[in-house]
Amino acid sequence: MCDGWQRRDEMIKRIIRKLTGKTGFDVSEFRAFGANSHLASPLSIFHPEYVEIGNDTGIMLNARLDCWPSYEGVKLSPRLVIGNRTQITAYAWMPWIRKLRLNCWISGSCYN
Repeated sequence: MCDGWQRRDEMIKRIIRKLTGKTGFDVSEFRAFGANSHLASPLSIFHPEYVEIGNDTGIMLNARLDCWPSYEGVKLSPRLVIGNRTQITAYAWMPWIRKLRLNCWISGSCYN
């Protein structure tokens, strides 16, 4: 792995540790929660049971992940898969009703 990526990952982890208190989420609430992944508080996740978070993933302050199991009486099967080494920065909002797989960096103020 490139030293630049390692330095970036360590810097992000340090920032998240400083900003993170108790997130209010128990990792058992998620469909899956990877090793070395971090959630910064405050954070909004609607129906975490439909969210899978990979290894070495960080989700920053005020990000919002919404999975909708139904809409106007129609049952849906949402699944949000946030892959390994994915970073979601502050104020990103992802309302989801189908299936989405992410392995990338999502910048702040991104609205899906």
